[in-house]
Amino acid sequence: LLEMDRFINKSNLIHGDLSTFNIMNFNQNPVIIDVSQSVVRDHPIAKELLLRDIKNISTEFSKLGVQTSESKIKDYLNLKI
Repeated sequence: LLEMDRFINKSNLIHGDLSTFNIMNFNQNPVIIDVSQSVVRDHPIAKELLLRDIKNISTEFSKLGVQTSESKIKDYLNLKI
């Protein structure tokens, strides 16, 4: 979630296709990859893409045994959506 926070809140970008396939491990730290389709936060479809990213991450990490939820991710990222 820290990497998502940096991507969204520090870089003001929305990935748009975020999944476990787009998160790599580098020196025991997550790195978000495949960012060519990313949009800026004020893009007309940014909210839709962000909600999809959050849903994907929540669903995929739950399958891996990591207990999280969409609302917890939104709270962590301090998102009011």
